[in-house]
Amino acid sequence: MLLFVILVVLLFGNWFFTETLVFIPVNLITRLASIGWWGLGLVTILFLAWCIGED
Repeated sequence: MLLFVILVVLLFGNWFFTETLVFIPVNLITRLASIGWWGLGLVTILFLAWCIGED
């Protein structure tokens, strides 16, 4: 039973991370490309500010 639970958790985790790390960024990049250069620049600046603010 424990082996079955571990297998289900690993399969669900693999599916979840695949969905999160592959499909969402592709969708996000497609949306940002449709916004244009101003939107892309604004998102880049906000991301850099967020990264600097974390330190």
